[in-house]
Amino acid sequence: MQSVFLAAALIGALIGSLIGGLAAVGTAYLFSRRLFKSKVLDNARKDIKVPMSAYIEWLTTVSGEFALWKTDLLPAYIPDSSQDQFELNRMRKLFVDQRNQLWLSKLEEYDTLLEKFNPAIKAMWFRQMELQEAFTQVFKSMESDPPEAVIAGGKIEGLAFEQSQLVSDFLYHLQYECLRSVATAKPRAPKGIIKPRIVRTALGRIKVVLPKADSAPFL
Repeated sequence: MQSVFLAAALIGALIGSLIGGLAAVGTAYLFSRRLFKSKVLDNARKDIKVPMSAYIEWLTTVSGEFALWKTDLLPAYIPDSSQDQFELNRMRKLFVDQRNQLWLSKLEEYDTLLEKFNPAIKAMWFRQMELQEAFTQVFKSMESDPPEAVIAGGKIEGLAFEQSQLVSDFLYHLQYECLRSVATAKPRAPKGIIKPRIVRTALGRIKVVLPKADSAPFL
């Protein structure tokens, strides 16, 4: 009888050891998975940040240049003026700069990791298209309709400034999403929105919202 109890105790001990070993292996596996995911996300964040930061630099330059061009070049453009032609060539070079496209290509590379960000990415791309359309309008109107060119130039200045804020917001939320395992606080929601901003919804989606006085937010 005693031998039966000893055998049962031994089996119980072996089973307990096996369960404990499996639990330890499972915990180690889950930890390694989280660590691997964290490394992948952090590498993605660093890779995305490079063209996005370059895009912010481009937007800042565009906004600053058109703040001047809308007051000195566009209202009184003279085709035969060498100085005006010089400024026009600078304008053309600014809009063939690849910094205004590479950021989107980089985001497309990481599409499978950025599903939560799709609404914000879509909204930013629409705004970039608006910039391109306004730029086209500037060239169409410079000689035939200077006041219209000035309006388009002012639109470019404003859109570029707002877009730079959106890209900064995007990077802020991207950093949290990639480093959330070690983050100590969630991203702060902007208060008193007076310009388009990127926010995190209750369901965790990242999207652009507009001031209440404007049209409905991008979805």
